[in-house]
Amino acid sequence: MSLSEAIAEVDIEMIAKFFNTTVSTNFIKFPFFEVVNMLLANVKLTGSARGALLGAVFTTVTLPITNYRYCQSVGIPVELGSLYKAYWPTVLRDIVYGICRNNVSTALLKTYPGLNESRSGRFVLMFLTVLASCVISGKLHI
Repeated sequence: MSLSEAIAEVDIEMIAKFFNTTVSTNFIKFPFFEVVNMLLANVKLTGSARGALLGAVFTTVTLPITNYRYCQSVGIPVELGSLYKAYWPTVLRDIVYGICRNNVSTALLKTYPGLNESRSGRFVLMFLTVLASCVISGKLHI
């Protein structure tokens, strides 16, 4: 499908409805991710193992929420099987994201040890960590 064909298929009402769905879902998902990440920080695992566990827990718990909200926003029936639709590609992407988050953050703090000592430093740390993790996990073609 070309970009112009895709644009022709949506209108402002559809965009607004999907935006509301996405925002409300993300207000649940991303704080949950950060809480699980903080809890796992105290678990004696390597950064990669911790990231893999984080990605698996996050996807397993939140994918039904995402899929339910998606079905509601596009007006298709919600069935039990649709709640875990695309589970394996999603969990693999989120595992890669979790591993990247832990390893990139660790590498940045090792390279720039004072980064975590100020608000602006913590902002830069989080921004670069999330950016790198999104780019790397988004490059997967599962």
